[in-house]
Amino acid sequence: MDSYDKLKPFGICINGCIDGYSRYVLWMEAYTTNNDPKVIASYYLQCVGGCPERLRADRGTENGHVEGMHNFLRREHGDAFAGEKSFLYGHSTANQRIESWWGILRKQSVQFWMNLFKSVQDAGHFSGDSLDKSLMQFCFLELVQKELDEVVRTWNSHRIRPVPSRAAVPIAIISAAVPISSASAAVPVSPATAPAVPLTTT
Repeated sequence: MDSYDKLKPFGICINGCIDGYSRYVLWMEAYTTNNDPKVIASYYLQCVGGCPERLRADRGTENGHVEGMHNFLRREHGDAFAGEKSFLYGHSTANQRIESWWGILRKQSVQFWMNLFKSVQDAGHFSGDSLDKSLMQFCFLELVQKELDEVVRTWNSHRIRPVPSRAAVPIAIISAAVPISSASAAVPVSPATAPAVPLTTT
C-alpha cells in the first residue's frame, strides 16, 4: 500500500495497493488527497473480505486508520502474524511490488498527464494555487481515474513472465481458493467481526 505523488502538484493524488504474491492490483484511486487517513481507510474497507496475512505501508499519517482496522480484524487469529504483527511499516522505496508498479503506471498513463499539466503550467495557465488545483480536479480527475481503471484491468488480466509453480495471470492467482503450491495468505473475516464503518467519506 502506497501513495503516488507525481500529479499531486496539480491537485490529483493517487493511492494504490498491490498483492505481493499475485501482483494483483487491489485498488488504484485518484482523488483530491492521499493524506487523509479516512480516505485511505475507505479504500481498504472496500477490499476487506479476507484480510491479507500481512499489510505493508510507509509511516505516513494517512495509514494510521488502516493500521488500526487491520490489527483489529486480525486480533483473534491464531497464526504467527496475528494482531499487531500483521501490519508492517517500512520505507516506501523498499516496498518492491508497489514501487515496481509505479514505474509501469508512469509509462502507461501518468507520464502523459505529467506532460500535459506541465504544458498548461508553462503556458501560464496554472499557478499552483487552490483555485487552479480545483479546476484541474474538476476537468481531469474523472479522466485520470478512468485511465487508471483501464491500466489496472489490463495489468490484472495480462500474462506475467513465467514463475515456477505459479499461474501466469494475476486475477487467476488471487481468485484461486488456494494458490498453486502455496498456502493462501488471505484470512477470512466474518461480518460479525468487521466494524460497521461507512465506505464513503465527506
